[in-house]
Amino acid sequence: MQQAVEYRRKGLVSGGVLLELLVGTQLGFAVMLVSLLLGMPPWATVMLLVGTIAAVLFVCSAEISYIVDADGITRAIEPKVLHYTSLARRDFVPWSRIASYTLDYDRNRSWQTYPYLLILGTRPRVQWKIAGTSMQDAAFEGFVDGFVRSISASEAAPDAAAKAAVVPPITRRPGFYATKRAKVLACALVAIDVLIIAGVWTETLHLSQAGMYRLVAVLLPGTLYILYRTLRH
Repeated sequence: MQQAVEYRRKGLVSGGVLLELLVGTQLGFAVMLVSLLLGMPPWATVMLLVGTIAAVLFVCSAEISYIVDADGITRAIEPKVLHYTSLARRDFVPWSRIASYTLDYDRNRSWQTYPYLLILGTRPRVQWKIAGTSMQDAAFEGFVDGFVRSISASEAAPDAAAKAAVVPPITRRPGFYATKRAKVLACALVAIDVLIIAGVWTETLHLSQAGMYRLVAVLLPGTLYILYRTLRH
């Protein structure tokens, strides 16, 4: 029997981040508007906005555990602040509901590389992105290894042939940068960069100081990174 493998990391009560950021931003803008009406200085209103978002993220913080065993994968969310609420829950997805998975890596806002496992399922829809802390995260590597071995074990079970007739096998999908969409995006960004640089060089396009900063610090590095990732596949 396949031994259960667990991976724990910090997260938010929704299991993602978009919902909490949306709530925090909307609440922060409301607080900022009130502070402006009260005549507070601009720097104070900005501090209130940032502080409100940070407070929402803190209140919604949680410990998230992912457990893989012979039957499927379980996600347990344990809020750190909101202990005694319905936000604490366990979600179980059997192997029969998992359609595909992706193993890849990306960079965070600090430009640090981290690995991730993206699991997609159906009936109802499942989309879990499990991110490791760094490329040297041994606990994450062990969890991924257990996940892949559990898939192989479930497909090799005595009743696997009967299940395969009803449920398609779990497939491993390539990451975004290995797809045709990424290559099209890379070509489009290169074309845009060339047009902008040619326009500035020939003085047919005039960029402000902020525009030049976005070109040099955002657009060009972003294009180079996408090219680097797509050319590696």
